[in-house]
Amino acid sequence: MSFDFGGTPLHGVIWFHRDLRTSDHEGLELAEKLGGSWLAITQLPRAAHEAARRFATECQDELESSLKSRSIPLHRLNEAEIGDFIRNARTANPRLLLLTSRRYNFRDQAFLAGALSGFPESQLRIFDHSTLYAESDLPFSLSALPRTFTPFQKKIRSAKTGVRAARSLPPPNPLDPILATNRGFEFKGGEKNAQGRVHQYLTGTRAALHYHETRNGLLARDDSSKLSPYLAQGCISPRQVFWELERIEAELGPSKGLDALVYELEWRDYFKFLSLQSGGLFFESKGLKDHEPEANRDQEKFTRWCRGETGNAFVDANLRELLTSGWMSNRGRQNVASYLAKTMKLPWLWGAEWFEKNLIDYDPETNQGNWLYLAGVGTDPRDRVFNPDLQATMYDPDGAYRARWLS
Repeated sequence: MSFDFGGTPLHGVIWFHRDLRTSDHEGLELAEKLGGSWLAITQLPRAAHEAARRFATECQDELESSLKSRSIPLHRLNEAEIGDFIRNARTANPRLLLLTSRRYNFRDQAFLAGALSGFPESQLRIFDHSTLYAESDLPFSLSALPRTFTPFQKKIRSAKTGVRAARSLPPPNPLDPILATNRGFEFKGGEKNAQGRVHQYLTGTRAALHYHETRNGLLARDDSSKLSPYLAQGCISPRQVFWELERIEAELGPSKGLDALVYELEWRDYFKFLSLQSGGLFFESKGLKDHEPEANRDQEKFTRWCRGETGNAFVDANLRELLTSGWMSNRGRQNVASYLAKTMKLPWLWGAEWFEKNLIDYDPETNQGNWLYLAGVGTDPRDRVFNPDLQATMYDPDGAYRARWLS
């Protein structure tokens, strides 16, 4: 496969990977500082769910438009084309620079290594575009990463490890990109929409101040931040979100809601570094433990789970919301994952793969980390089991959520 790079000498390639933005992007900033002719590449969306594919495509559309204004063409490639593209680009310029973001799981690392086979390490720059903290800023080596979250958080905070500065967001966008429709929440993709959601949630409705109390809600748009799709695609950086939270706290004072949102960003980091440390174990049935969880491979039972036909109303309502919209609340995810792994005793990897195919906010490390946790083979020292009937009583006391998705 060959590619036409035009007549201008090519200086380098920016490989966008879960960092689909032009603001707070160290790779792009370096390319603009170095000057010369640059091209950009990204991988075509792989999600099976229509809403997830549409969202990812919208994110790429806006990135392409933003890069075009900088005279940097964006090439959207499938997996088979990326390695050929890089090899052809290097043929055009043997001194080619490649700028990309860090990969945190062994599957993405293996693909990166294959695509860069024979590429000189001296011409490769890797940036921490997807985390709150850079790996080099951690107060311990990766090999000494705590095996549970609380010690990780305590060490980070006691060491006063600083979050690096980030590009400030532009003035507020008056439109909130998340719509509540008869098919569930509909997310509009792209960097501007990511910034708009941050402004709306933090300063427009100020719902962020109450996140601690509302985060388990199931029906309202502002029950939770709903920033995860934008963070998953990298339309906004965790550091930008963090510094906006800091700005709001300085303006309005401390809030349990703001603290809880920082806590979620730290959990997100923890799963990425844990995946980086654990390698292939993150994707194995026994996970981080020394035993296989009990499981049967009943495909018919799994199909009923996927369709939201298990017979448990709370579990089924959440699964049907996912099937319809590509979205499910964190409370719902905990319940349906526990039900699959602990009650139905099906392989948790099946559930993790189903989420990968359908979630609009699919993030490899967060998805795997949470499934490991709930299957009892991750970072939780307890073997917890959720009671969905009790959970429904607590979080859907009037049955409105179940009625919404089961009617």
